[in-house]
Amino acid sequence: MLMDNGRLGNAWLRDHFGLVVTPLAKECRLGSRPKVVPGDGVEWEYFPKSYTPEPHPLAHVEFVLKYDHLHLELLRRVFQRLPQEEVASWVAKQPTGKWARRVGYLYEFLTGRNLDPKALGVGGNYAPLLEGSRYVVAANPVKVQGWRIEDNLLGSRAFCPVVRLTAAVQEAIQLDVASRLDELSSRYPPDIFRRAIGYLYEKETRSSYNIEREEPTPDREARFVAALHDAGKASLDVALSLPRLASLQNIIVDPRYAQSAYRADQNYIGETLPNYRQRIHYVPPPPQFVDSMMAGLGAFLTKSAGSPSLTRAAIAAFGFVFVHPFEDGNGRLHRFLIHDVLALDGFIPPGVILPVSAWMLKNLADYDACLEAYSRRLMGMLRYDLDLDDRLTVLNPDDVEGIYRYPDMTTQVEYLATAIEGALSQELEPELNFLSGFDAAKREMLAVVDMPDRKLRNLINILHKSRGTLSKVKRELYAELTDGEMEKLIAIFRTSFGMGGEEGSQPSP
Repeated sequence: MLMDNGRLGNAWLRDHFGLVVTPLAKECRLGSRPKVVPGDGVEWEYFPKSYTPEPHPLAHVEFVLKYDHLHLELLRRVFQRLPQEEVASWVAKQPTGKWARRVGYLYEFLTGRNLDPKALGVGGNYAPLLEGSRYVVAANPVKVQGWRIEDNLLGSRAFCPVVRLTAAVQEAIQLDVASRLDELSSRYPPDIFRRAIGYLYEKETRSSYNIEREEPTPDREARFVAALHDAGKASLDVALSLPRLASLQNIIVDPRYAQSAYRADQNYIGETLPNYRQRIHYVPPPPQFVDSMMAGLGAFLTKSAGSPSLTRAAIAAFGFVFVHPFEDGNGRLHRFLIHDVLALDGFIPPGVILPVSAWMLKNLADYDACLEAYSRRLMGMLRYDLDLDDRLTVLNPDDVEGIYRYPDMTTQVEYLATAIEGALSQELEPELNFLSGFDAAKREMLAVVDMPDRKLRNLINILHKSRGTLSKVKRELYAELTDGEMEKLIAIFRTSFGMGGEEGSQPSP
């Protein structure tokens, strides 16, 4: 065991037991006065000496629940090192105290060991396990009679994410997409809004494949578009079930790689180097964890019903891709689940798509950073062996199990809010602007030259790509038009698109 060196809460527990855990987002220390100092990836908070807990691990666990960030992975490792009798004795000294009851319940939750709260004399009024002012919590907590605790964690022992109520998460929760969509639809004719949405279903599909550096075949694209149209139609208890996820995976991948069960082998994400060695970027949970974690993900969706939809969508989608339960199709399924949960919760109206993947594709560095915020923490802890046939084996599954099961997903919630905002302002609205300008330009241009529809559409596309200019090579495609006619057509285009228009996509078929 190490000296505490003025550390409190998680930092004290980590150092006291000499634990190697994923980095703390917050470190609490003793100081001459209260203050918070932002750091590079970690926040430092200083507390006066009056806050010093007694030098016992459970006293510092109480400090964590009061003032520190909840780090379930670390608490699990701490509790595994504490004898059951020691924890029971601690609770028995203050059996009606809400903090002792919270500690006792968390001990049972994270270890599966029974403390028998009735024998310890536990009583008192029901108290929420987590403070709703600090965390996103389950809207309908489970009353645990023995501990007189309302379990408002977002998940179960099999999979339980934590989302801290940061300023960015609070802002994300307030995002009112339905009102934004109503405002947009009121500014454009119904036909333009319908065409834009129809086109974006196809764009979202292609973008999701393109993120994986794949191009969907026409039939797979059509099936994926159909799946997006059905997003949100499965019931709460079925949405993340194996039969449904497997059927979706079968739609997405080559039929030769369709699966009916979760993987039984260890997969990984990497790249082949020039010497044919693998550079490993991420190792999903070992196969012995997969079934229970996927059941836990489904239980999360049920338990968190009524909690902020954007939070639920982020956890369901990113939780899925972090488990990586199939051999192929995980990334596309993960992005589908964003739409699925948002539609299931009524966060977006029926028949509307938010082109989130399209925004991700244009901002891949941000997407990668979101994924790496999780994988980097894990890979610093993971030990593995890669044999000559590129088969990977995790060597320390017990050490990393808590990282997989109890992730802090605050970053992923914050990221999804940014992606949805980007999809609205940088994908949907420009598409509406484009179609509005396209229709206006086409109508007026036909009054100048009654040319074939294909040629006119092509001219508008050329002018849009070049922001209202026409090269000599492209001008030759319209040699039958006089210079005067072309000048009028270009002027109409520029007016229709606001002096060159905005960046947008191509017109819907």
